[in-house]
Amino acid sequence: MANKWATWCLPCVEEIGSFHSLHEGTRRGVSVVLAAEEDVETVRRFAEKRGFSVPMYVADEMPAPLREETIPRTYVVKPD
Repeated sequence: MANKWATWCLPCVEEIGSFHSLHEGTRRGVSVVLAAEEDVETVRRFAEKRGFSVPMYVADEMPAPLREETIPRTYVVKPD
């Protein structure tokens, strides 16, 4: 599962706790990843302040499948 989000997006911030819980409780073979187009330090401080361990990736430009403008946006990705 991938979620495109931003630290300044209130709906994004409200749902990250659920993604964190899902990440902490997932079984082997299931991954939860958050992706943001922000400054690395901003995202790092955000995660540390809230105690989130869910993987958070920062990109200058999102890969094609994640380029949709609307956030938050969640994608369920199959292995194939």
